[in-house]
Amino acid sequence: MGGWSSKPAINMSSDGEIGYFIKGIPFPEEVLIILLSHVDHKTLLNCRQVCKLWRELVDGSVWKEKFRREGRSYHSFRAIASSRKLPWYAYYWIFHKDPFGRNLIKNGCGQNKFSHWTIHSNGGNKWDVERTPLGCEPVPSEVGADSCFVTSYQLCSKQQLVDLRVEGVPPQIMDELKPCITVSEWYAGRFDCSCVYEMHIKLLNSHRSPLEEYQQQKSMHAGENVDWRKISNTFNNYKNGVRYVLFHHGGVDSQFWAGHYGSKMTGARVELSLPPLS
Repeated sequence: MGGWSSKPAINMSSDGEIGYFIKGIPFPEEVLIILLSHVDHKTLLNCRQVCKLWRELVDGSVWKEKFRREGRSYHSFRAIASSRKLPWYAYYWIFHKDPFGRNLIKNGCGQNKFSHWTIHSNGGNKWDVERTPLGCEPVPSEVGADSCFVTSYQLCSKQQLVDLRVEGVPPQIMDELKPCITVSEWYAGRFDCSCVYEMHIKLLNSHRSPLEEYQQQKSMHAGENVDWRKISNTFNNYKNGVRYVLFHHGGVDSQFWAGHYGSKMTGARVELSLPPLS
């Protein structure tokens, strides 16, 4: 740490108070906490290694003070209950990757065509992207985009694998803190053609074997499906070992019409949060 002593000296004064000394200069603990909270998160890892006392100080107070001051600029700040006590490593990953409260799905509305998606079935006239949806209401404003995926007269399906470690949620957080995993998407059909929409979500372990699943299929009749509907599910209290989230969706039109008259979907989302402990 620059010119700082590798071992902060500890002085026990006559009234029992502990003082930290850096290069012979006394620092009250409260001042040292504030100073260290301005250090970047990667350097704080090195500060933990100075000595046991510094590790206890950094882990016990510095991360909290840093999050209190800087946290509002992170998505994670709004996704963590204020009453939730976090271990130091959770704060580190928040500053490093900001994994909570943001969408872990890439290209959920087709803005970049099919980038980040793996197509499994591409029947009929194949998958397509509508820059604005045809034959139904506009995409809800809360989605934040106007485009959507659209299916055809034979099954169209695709999936995206979310690697939780890559997104900033290592095994220790998944197994010890058990963040809630919320998956959601908007779907619709056309005014003139019946169709089917399906969603299949799997929580996978390190071997990519399923530990928990959620599956829904929605049939929509012509004239009844022009409004967008949101489908959502939250995984809680799942088994240890979750390392990936597999997001699979698809659909087909029910009348076998050439073109793209099948179900539409947009706003695919996988989001993690840390609510209050029950």
